[in-house]
Amino acid sequence: MYKLNLFQLAGTSLLAASLLSGCGGSSNDPQANNVPVTPDITHAQIAGTIIKGIVTNADVSVTALNGSNLAQGTANKTDQQGDFFIELTSDAGFGINATVKLTIATGEDATMLCDAMRCGDAEFTQVTSNAAIAGTEFSTLGLLQVPYGNNADAVADTNLQVNALTTLATELVEQQISQGRNVSTPELMELAKAQMSALLLRAMGWQTGNTNVFSMPVISADKLENFITDETCEDSDSAEQECPPQYADEATIKLSLLNASFAQFSETESLKLIMDNAKQNISAALLEDSEALAAFRQRIYDAVSIHPLTTELGLSADSIVDLSLPLFDEAISTGPLQEVTTLANLVDAVFSARNAISDAESASKAFDNNLDTKWLDHNDWLGAPTEAEPSWIQVDFATPQAVNSVFITSANDAPERDPENFTVVGSNDGGESWITLANIVGASFDERLTRQEFSFINGQKYLSYRLNITKNKNNDGLVQLSEIQMVGPVFSSVDHTDTSSGAASASNSIGDAENHDKAFDNDAATKWLDHNDWQGAPSEEKPSWIQMDFASPVAVDQLMIISANDAPERDPENFAILASNDAGTTWQKLASWVGESFEERGQRKTFSFQNQLAFDSYRLEVTKNKNNDGLLQIAEVGLIGPEQQGADHSKMSGASYRARFSISDSEGAAQAFDGDLNTKWLDHNDWQGPPTAEDPAWIQVMLPQAKAVNTLTLTSAGDAPERDPDSFMLLASNDGENWHSIGSWVGESFEQRLEQRSFSVANTLAYNYYRLAISKNANNDGLVQIAEVGLIGPDYAFSDLSTLAGNVFSARFSIGDAESADKAFDDDNETKWLDHNDWQGPPTEEDPAWIQIDFSEPQTVSGLAITSANDAPERDPENFSLLGSNDGGQTWTLVSKWIGESWNERLERRSFEFNNGFAFLSYRLSVSKNANNDGLLQIAEIELLGLEK
Repeated sequence: MYKLNLFQLAGTSLLAASLLSGCGGSSNDPQANNVPVTPDITHAQIAGTIIKGIVTNADVSVTALNGSNLAQGTANKTDQQGDFFIELTSDAGFGINATVKLTIATGEDATMLCDAMRCGDAEFTQVTSNAAIAGTEFSTLGLLQVPYGNNADAVADTNLQVNALTTLATELVEQQISQGRNVSTPELMELAKAQMSALLLRAMGWQTGNTNVFSMPVISADKLENFITDETCEDSDSAEQECPPQYADEATIKLSLLNASFAQFSETESLKLIMDNAKQNISAALLEDSEALAAFRQRIYDAVSIHPLTTELGLSADSIVDLSLPLFDEAISTGPLQEVTTLANLVDAVFSARNAISDAESASKAFDNNLDTKWLDHNDWLGAPTEAEPSWIQVDFATPQAVNSVFITSANDAPERDPENFTVVGSNDGGESWITLANIVGASFDERLTRQEFSFINGQKYLSYRLNITKNKNNDGLVQLSEIQMVGPVFSSVDHTDTSSGAASASNSIGDAENHDKAFDNDAATKWLDHNDWQGAPSEEKPSWIQMDFASPVAVDQLMIISANDAPERDPENFAILASNDAGTTWQKLASWVGESFEERGQRKTFSFQNQLAFDSYRLEVTKNKNNDGLLQIAEVGLIGPEQQGADHSKMSGASYRARFSISDSEGAAQAFDGDLNTKWLDHNDWQGPPTAEDPAWIQVMLPQAKAVNTLTLTSAGDAPERDPDSFMLLASNDGENWHSIGSWVGESFEQRLEQRSFSVANTLAYNYYRLAISKNANNDGLVQIAEVGLIGPDYAFSDLSTLAGNVFSARFSIGDAESADKAFDDDNETKWLDHNDWQGPPTEEDPAWIQIDFSEPQTVSGLAITSANDAPERDPENFSLLGSNDGGQTWTLVSKWIGESWNERLERRSFEFNNGFAFLSYRLSVSKNANNDGLLQIAEIELLGLEK
């Protein structure tokens, strides 16, 4: 590539020389082919500082991530303030336009000002020895972009700050790149940096949506004065002038104290050891090592708690580091899915596009289920799509449809025309207004005719859907794709503030023209404005709130907020959604968000959470706005949820309850299901000691009708935390005799009395019996107690579709009729399917073992359950995929795949949930590796789970 660029530059110079020669001159003028070519050299300068605290005499180096050569000048060390100024030059004929990694290494002469309580051999504000910090590297990433041939002018072309946080976030970005992440454009790199910054802060115990360690500078936490940004002087009541200091914003202070925490280490440790351990713990935590995550956070928490400035700056370790914050949010369940772009739905649909090069490659070709056709937009030969002028394709359905996944298949040729950046929007008013449902950046198709899924959270129905393509792969003037398919939830959602009657209220409203009703009027031009009676900004102690009381209970699992028309400093930043069924006497917090932001006026954002239960009242509680302003405003609030709500099935009429032991009738099993927090179930185990795995305490419910449970809720009792459950399982049965686990938890805890916690389980099947089995309590106490148990689930259930009449089973191999394919579908754990591969060796990617079911009509499968066989664990499947086909197995579509799975016991049933909305006539379980690369593969039972038609 670089040789090509150099050739083009040289060619341009030669052309210019020949034209000048033709303008008149002597016969002694040099001929064009003898003119020497001197390609330009490009110069660039980077300025910045390292804050850890102040690191002096450290080595500074810069590398370009795209591999281009950058030569550094002689000044390549940090000065006494930790500042640096680096001059860079390109090779002759090359420009400088790349993301660069700037690294600062502590060599033999480097020292650091201690910005923690103790930094090895130095105390707070003292200078460390070189030995305490030697060998440590800090880094950051930044875009360096200058014009070709740019001259050195002693003015920085970019400014970068390096600290412990940018170092760890840079490591995460580099890991993403090594795993194949696309960062080929500045926009994609900035997205990667923002996401890895958020992931790092979440790993540290801080959930925030608007803080980026790469762009928000930290302050050296070695003295309080560093945090003072201004003074505001006022005359006091005694006529004396008072000038209280104004400190940096809270987010900057938090980042600065987190950065300083990495300098806290003992005399037997080093800064390099601390940073290396941090990187190792983060990597392990990302692989679901909870102990590594806890160790990483605890060290930060301890360092912040003893830092000399933490309390002076009005903070605490608890307000900065949440030790219990999950590293990842639980996946939001969409429920069963269905294909929307079916022939029945498309027959009356209307297709349109901005442009189509011809009728043979028009919009309708993207919905014809034919990979040999495509839609091709030529934009009337006016250039590539842009944000201002996107290429678009649209479908208008005859009836509203809910869509939450779009599948795009690349066209047969010309990958430069593939869509790269696009949005999915929906409309219910003929395209007069559009709601943005998804924003995709950096899509990439590795091969021709490759299908990719783009999922988003949406349960609401729209008549029209449009794909707005703002960039294609190579900024080509043509955009093309072969197929568009859409999938959506079977059970759709609605904005209950539109469809249900209710009454709004709020903590305050500045006037009738901007009162609480304006947040529910579906008009983004109006707004609710809370002035708090001029008493100051919302806070944890006195939040601003807006509430909706419905005439009848509704289930809400998504909050929608539209920012107001002006004054972004009034936008909500920290907020929670609460629910009540007793007219607001008690409130249950359903979800909370910290550090959210709105980049534009009138911007619509949605916030999803897990909830299936119906409540009469919902309250949005705001504890902080963007700039701690005395005014809070919101244009619109939406309370979105399923039309078909779930229920706590344990409370259904006719349910009965039992327990292993109850200390008395007044604290029996039924008291855990009575909805009264003042009662409880208490198991005394007949005074025989604490529960164990062999002899667990248990409590169970028998339902009058089988129901599917996918959420367990436990509420701690009012006293004696040592009796709280610590390790437990949820078991299910249809006969009360044969039980299997649908969820298990170890090391759980309750921070407060009467605290309710929710535990999701991967279960879609209906059972008559559910049992909570507790194998350990908090302190190995002889008593176990729980105030309330909830068994929550939808009002629908999946079935094992493999039991439908007319199914046909087959397999690659079966060792004999007694262990053939049908034995994996006979609902008998004592039988099994055993593939011996004709004694040709273990299954591989090239030659997998497979077992197949052919239905009499297409079925949508959304869950898989596999029960291990009775013996020989080395024969268990380890790597496998589920495939679907509608042409008798001529072609197969990947439905889902798993790698590295295992079974701990014989005859253990494991379930695997996935999202699939496509119906297939045939499904094949393809196994490419078993547990020990054994020549035999076996499975006792296979269940294909989905809704019966």
